[in-house]
Amino acid sequence: MGEGWSLDPDADRARALAVSQRAIELDREGRFVLAVGGHVLSFLGRKPREAIDLFDEALAINQNSAFAWG
Repeated sequence: MGEGWSLDPDADRARALAVSQRAIELDREGRFVLAVGGHVLSFLGRKPREAIDLFDEALAINQNSAFAWG
């Protein structure tokens, strides 16, 4: 998606958002899950303010999470 290689960007975007949301539902305490969910929500979902909440949750679990800081 980010490099423009998707053959079906709308479907891939929807799938990425759904799968990342499901991962968060399954592991709300996973700092990496929350950080990836934040990246997907910001980049593909175009919801950076909501993504910040996920990054904050990830950093509350581990303030040294390089992926969440990134």
